[in-house]
Amino acid sequence: MSEVTPPPPIAVPEPPQFYEEPTPLGKLPFPPFVKVLAAVTAIAFVFGLVRAPAAIGRGIAYERVGRLEQAKRFDEAVKQLEPILEKYPTAEEVRIDLIRDYIGADRLEDAAKTLDWFSGRQITNEQKDTLDGLEKALIDRAKAENPDGFSEAGKA
Repeated sequence: MSEVTPPPPIAVPEPPQFYEEPTPLGKLPFPPFVKVLAAVTAIAFVFGLVRAPAAIGRGIAYERVGRLEQAKRFDEAVKQLEPILEKYPTAEEVRIDLIRDYIGADRLEDAAKTLDWFSGRQITNEQKDTLDGLEKALIDRAKAENPDGFSEAGKA
């Protein structure tokens, strides 16, 4: 018998290399506007992180006001709302809540001053209805406290 020799091994070519070592990010050629945009974004992000705790604290205080109102602890609710109003002076909903709490805490002058802030301003129909009810409650409370010295002559 003749000897059978095995076939020679098949030569496998080296696969092409598609992967290259990554270029460090600092060596990539970014246009200047991209670098400026990245810097502005980073500054805004840091600024937001710095301001977030105070804003969250005010949000928690505003939520606490609802529980204080339900418990009829209007003086404490006013103490929670006044700093929020100092930070956000145009917050109409905070002012409406503050009027309600001023009336509940028998601080009628403060309620009237805060109610006057809405004079001549654009407000929604819902806010107008709420303010009309608060104004009526304020007038009723003022009449109850001083029935002889109260007049509606200044009321339009």
